[in-house]
Amino acid sequence: MKQKLQTGFFSIIFFMMNYYNINAQIIIEGLHYTTERPVQVKIENG
Repeated sequence: MKQKLQTGFFSIIFFMMNYYNINAQIIIEGLHYTTERPVQVKIENG
């Protein structure tokens, strides 16, 4: 179920990318920031 949700999430992103013709690098960097940031905060708080 989680795998299906992730693939749907990414397919929406790629659809938006094609629709708005946005640079893929910006979206990828945004994803890295949103996914890595909470992990770093979690580690710092111990």
